[in-house]
Amino acid sequence: MKLKYKAVFFDLDGTLFDTSEGIYNTFDYLFVKYGKNVERDIYPSFIGPPVRTSLARFFESGVVDGVHDEFRQYYGSVGKFQAKLYDGIPDALAFFKASGCRIYTATSKSEIMSVEITRKFGINGYFDRVYGADASVGRVEKEDVLQYALTDSGEDPKECLLIGDTIFDVRGAEHSGIACLAVTYGFGKKEEMTGNCVIGYAASPREVIDMFG
Repeated sequence: MKLKYKAVFFDLDGTLFDTSEGIYNTFDYLFVKYGKNVERDIYPSFIGPPVRTSLARFFESGVVDGVHDEFRQYYGSVGKFQAKLYDGIPDALAFFKASGCRIYTATSKSEIMSVEITRKFGINGYFDRVYGADASVGRVEKEDVLQYALTDSGEDPKECLLIGDTIFDVRGAEHSGIACLAVTYGFGKKEEMTGNCVIGYAASPREVIDMFG
């Protein structure tokens, strides 16, 4: 497949990083504190949608905002660096950079936290800009982040590719008029990641390169 894109947007959780340890530990902390009996086998479904959306499945509307604040505080102080960069990600980033692409993140994780994480793991230099969520201005869903990123960067959606691992990435790309490469090594399910915007699937960062190399 010829690389025809001028800009590539990467999701973060499940695409660049395996962030499950820190996220799962934070949910554990909250569920234990509030006496919620939640099986860990459904935890993968918490990665992709906004955290508040996942919490709303278990907490009443009157308390979910407060619990969400607790999540951010605990994850921000304990969990955010409990992550692993997927093998081959630096090579994939270097490939797109060498191909002349502009590279960004587009994640529903907090933008401030995303900047910290990419810097901590030494990949921040590959990105022209890190775009993420900011609940204080209503930028929460993936399509919100993508619309903000496209407006701020001035990129043409027709020349952009989003690489992500969940149905939320596919929906965000579809909504924004962006092509989507779905990766299957993260937290989503391949059978869910379907749509007119999906150009293919990759089971590893190496396969991402091979699709265009």
